[in-house]
Amino acid sequence: EIREKVLGKEHLDFARSLNNLGGLYRKTGNYEKAETFCLQAIEMRKRILGEDDPDYAVSLDNLAVLYKDMGQYKKAEHTYIQASEIRKKILGEHHRDYGISLNNLGNLYNLMGLYKIAEPILLQAIEIFGNSLGEYHPLYAMGLSNLAVLYENTGQFKKAEDLDLQTIEIRKKTLGENNVDYGASLNNLGALYETMGQYRQAETLYIKANEIAKATLGENHALYAMGLNNLGLFYKHIAEHAKSEPLLLQALAIRKKVLGENHPDYGENLNNLGNLYHSIGQFEKAKFFYLQAIDITKKTIGENNGSYATKINNLANLYEETGHLEEAEGLMTQSMEIRKKVLGEMHPLYGQSLNNMAVLYKDLKQYPKAEAMFTQAKEIRKNIFGENHPDYAESLNNLADLYIKMGQYVKAQH
Repeated sequence: EIREKVLGKEHLDFARSLNNLGGLYRKTGNYEKAETFCLQAIEMRKRILGEDDPDYAVSLDNLAVLYKDMGQYKKAEHTYIQASEIRKKILGEHHRDYGISLNNLGNLYNLMGLYKIAEPILLQAIEIFGNSLGEYHPLYAMGLSNLAVLYENTGQFKKAEDLDLQTIEIRKKTLGENNVDYGASLNNLGALYETMGQYRQAETLYIKANEIAKATLGENHALYAMGLNNLGLFYKHIAEHAKSEPLLLQALAIRKKVLGENHPDYGENLNNLGNLYHSIGQFEKAKFFYLQAIDITKKTIGENNGSYATKINNLANLYEETGHLEEAEGLMTQSMEIRKKVLGEMHPLYGQSLNNMAVLYKDLKQYPKAEAMFTQAKEIRKNIFGENHPDYAESLNNLADLYIKMGQYVKAQH
């Protein structure tokens, strides 16, 4: 308000204030206000500076991050591409800021499950960072870390591990061990080891990452809550539920205090608690937390996003397990349609939705529907991951089990 009064609405400092407000509202989960301020900042910079300006590209990047957080991936993709083209034009292909644009776009494609598109983009970003900044630079380490996530997602665990270890070494040397980014690297390697089934190594890394976050940020911080949440989910995964519950509840309390109840991350925490109670057979508690999580997600980011689809899918799984098959079918169908629309048909989560629907139809003895969906899920997983991946193996096993129930033993053997 002061900048608007003193400088007027057509001043770059006022545009910067609008951009900062957009970022603030994004972090607090008020996405509607965030979008309004980001769009105002973009329009003002466009009027004052024109489209071929680095600050205009920054505004586009900020809007793209917002759309990514909202699960509006197509909007995010369009905006990231626009920003990258501006940077390429005015700064050239070897500039660090162009590398940042490529990194952002590659991360988005990774999130969308478009791994074959994401990989060369992330590799190009890393090359730019290495050539322009050197290998012992935070941006180079960030690029390696992001590529490691992609390799983890695609089951290339050795490649992912090598990159995670390299990232840790760089951050330890450049930032020291009492640094949040160093802790994040430990957390990422922990997540990889968890996926690989190396649980004790994962636990050690998660705990150390949490200790760093607590020492550097304090206990009343969203990043510390995220670490507690990750550790709680880890203990759920290895069925140490007595350890999991207090960590998830502590993370929930911190997020409520720091972010408020109308924030997507608070909704995520509720969903995670729902998953925990579901897994230990406390179905009423699970339903209570699932419904709260769905309501918050719907209020904060709407229904047309992957996060909402995942939450209603979780509730559908609960209904299926408790014999409410009609309700389960309706929610699974809705989740699958959202994922198809938002993520596309060649995304792992769309494949998961098909697989879940097929399991339901198998239980309902609607075998032709189940066969069609199991087969489609198998082809999606083969296309994304290849034939040497656990998810593809699961699809083959599901089809074989279905054929046995149908009495088609020759098909089951193949």
